[in-house]
Amino acid sequence: MVLTFLQPTSSSVLVPPFGLYSPAKLTRPISQALYDSTMASKVLGILILATNGDRTEFLQDPYTYAPSFTESTPLGAVESFQLGSYLKSTYLDSSSPLHIRGMPLDPAHPIPPSKINVHAKSGGGGAAIFDSSIALLQGLFPPTSLNKMDLANGSTIVSPLGGYQYVPVEMNTEGGDRVLEPWTDCKAFKKHVAEVYTSEEFKQTAKNAEHFFEAVRDYMFGRPTSLVDMWNVCG
Repeated sequence: MVLTFLQPTSSSVLVPPFGLYSPAKLTRPISQALYDSTMASKVLGILILATNGDRTEFLQDPYTYAPSFTESTPLGAVESFQLGSYLKSTYLDSSSPLHIRGMPLDPAHPIPPSKINVHAKSGGGGAAIFDSSIALLQGLFPPTSLNKMDLANGSTIVSPLGGYQYVPVEMNTEGGDRVLEPWTDCKAFKKHVAEVYTSEEFKQTAKNAEHFFEAVRDYMFGRPTSLVDMWNVCG
């Protein structure tokens, strides 16, 4: 998942990236801040790369990377929500030294969609990724009574769930994302994978690892245990 907040100016410069570590161990984003070169410590925008939270079992074919179905768990939703809350306190709170310039001073105020872009892939683990995106945004932009409108009849309508903020999420279809999943439907990648698995070096490494895979076989609950399936053993 990719989130961007940006308030560009002609005097902006890009500084080296710094890590943001959320309270959730499995959702650690990489971010990069855009600073104004004429105003110290004024953040103009950020780019956040975040993975999904905890999910159910997820397996992939070691040759084609075709995925099995997976979905978020309650733990995963909490992790993503905590990450969103952390990002809110870091970048949307006016008392934070990393508050994004141009964003509302009140972090509970609705954020115009034009100031944020959320990009998430829907292929493979798409269900878990989409759910994690929504949970993160719930923490980043929690419900607020300010999310309302006045009608011509004099009544005021507050968004459902106490002012829930609906932030648009751009989803990429499976196999159509060349940014987050460049290997999909890539003949060169499939050829490379096949060459790696048939190489003498890989075969020798697999032979050396047989003792390890034999030792963990009883803990895999029917999963294949070999170096070729190492991703599924670890996942």
